[in-house]
Amino acid sequence: MKKAFQKKEKTPILQVRELVKTFVNGDIETHVLKSITLDILEGEFLGIIGRSGAGKSTFLYQMSLLDTPTSGEIFFRGREVSSIDEEEKTLLRLNHFGYIFQDYALIPELTAEENIMLPLLMKGEDGEQAQRLARESLQRVGLEGKYHNRPNQLSGGEQQRVSIARAVAHTPLILFADEPTANLDSQSAEKVLEVLLSLNKRGQTIVMVTHDVEYTKSCDRIIHLDDGVIVGVDNLMLID
Repeated sequence: MKKAFQKKEKTPILQVRELVKTFVNGDIETHVLKSITLDILEGEFLGIIGRSGAGKSTFLYQMSLLDTPTSGEIFFRGREVSSIDEEEKTLLRLNHFGYIFQDYALIPELTAEENIMLPLLMKGEDGEQAQRLARESLQRVGLEGKYHNRPNQLSGGEQQRVSIARAVAHTPLILFADEPTANLDSQSAEKVLEVLLSLNKRGQTIVMVTHDVEYTKSCDRIIHLDDGVIVGVDNLMLID
């Protein structure tokens, strides 16, 4: 279901300028991203779609500072961040970005609650506060009562919802999701997308890579990527 928006100006929270990513293997250079420029608006749900090998995940990794582009600039809230040192990038990721991966990336020995508490403790939250935030986050994704379940005691869809809860427990400014429904059946995928849409309706900025256009139906904009370049943009916002 698409969302209705009042007509108002939105501020870019992340800006990408002439982004290039080239991988070198011996004498072979592979140009994966080719001078991409894009603004991501505060509070929007942005979908990035394209065939396998189009550069979608690579693009997400550059924008989210999980990798370093070959050239180009990335601005976060007006500050150029692609060239800052690794310690600053780590702090920025820890404090302001949230990440969801297709393989869930949960620690199998920890409970759902503990998986969420770990990055909060790394941020400096005390144990009691980290536990409170973890439980609140699990409740938001519909997993109240699953606090003490380990990943092997949860379905794939539930594990991905734990991953979402972990990603948003510290209230990130941007949530990056790399194929969050890739390993799920259609019913579980729909539940995950419902959670993401619910978060977005509360104001969460989301950037989601997906292989299936069906999963972008709740996005505000869809970026079509092919061979490392943007080949189309669909604006799905409904203006009253």
